[in-house]
Amino acid sequence: MSKLISTIFIFQELNREKIINNDALLNKAKKIFDASKIIFYLYFLFLMLQVTSDDINAWIFIFIAAVSLVSGFISNIKKMCTNISDFLKLALFSTFVFGSIILIILLEYINLKNFSYFLIIAIFTLIWTFLSTFSENNIGKLSNAIFAALLVISLQFNSFIWSEKELALVKSNVTSSIREGELASYKVQELAINKVFFPLFVMTTIGALACAYKEYWLEKNEVRLNKLKDACKKVGKY
Repeated sequence: MSKLISTIFIFQELNREKIINNDALLNKAKKIFDASKIIFYLYFLFLMLQVTSDDINAWIFIFIAAVSLVSGFISNIKKMCTNISDFLKLALFSTFVFGSIILIILLEYINLKNFSYFLIIAIFTLIWTFLSTFSENNIGKLSNAIFAALLVISLQFNSFIWSEKELALVKSNVTSSIREGELASYKVQELAINKVFFPLFVMTTIGALACAYKEYWLEKNEVRLNKLKDACKKVGKY
């Protein structure tokens, strides 16, 4: 496991600076992204004509969406890696989109019919953690810490609000059957909100821990990493 983590960290460190400092690549990605958005709108006009089969339409949609997502992600990757607010916006959006794509693939093409709530959390957490450690370490660490703190406050506030409602209901002059029904309704609503917040809390907590571990790893492997960067520079790959 440690070798796998080291391999991922080395890949991230060798490629992050190479990508975000490659203005030609970023500008090309932005042009492709802008063009793909126009094509995407034209595609809806194409659909209205209904000149091809549904299968072809589906593949056209998938291709245009994939080009747009990848080019849009690359064109904005520098912002994500170097700015906290941009990281939170872009990393959250990318995690949701790419995580959803993986879930669709698992459902449609691998015939995984019964996936659990925790599998969804695992997929989203892996993507979020990779993006967190791919960004500059201070950006990833601070972004996760801020987001995790806000989520803890939200979870506690949610529990407090529903506890106050339950207490008020217990003190009210209503029949026991009505009280039990209302209490059950409160619990269901509280659980529904917690089930939305909990995956985000897991993502950001593990993301923060991963960034903290990467900081330790960078300090421990600084000499080795610099040698790899120098070797890549000599062959023109960094």
